[in-house]
Amino acid sequence: MQVTTRSPMGALVYGSGGVVINHGWMRIFGSGCEKMKCGIVSFNQAVQENFSALNAPYLLIADDVLGGNFAINAGGLGKDAGKIYYLAQDSLEWQGLNWGILSF
Repeated sequence: MQVTTRSPMGALVYGSGGVVINHGWMRIFGSGCEKMKCGIVSFNQAVQENFSALNAPYLLIADDVLGGNFAINAGGLGKDAGKIYYLAQDSLEWQGLNWGILSF
């Protein structure tokens, strides 16, 4: 990931397999483990196979039980890089949440 372990995201990925919220309704990706098979790196590689890790337009960080995905904008979703977006399965459009990584 090339993210410092002193950052919230770096610490989460380095120190955990992931976080399951509300009995599985939402999963925040970590490094992966026995109970949470996909980690943040493997999930992004599988979904964003057309982008290299260095120039992907966003980084997928979580998903929900309804099939939606949460991503950090890396410049490909709008001008607000670093903000979190949600891709709902019903609309298939990225929606800005006006959250930064620290508020997630």
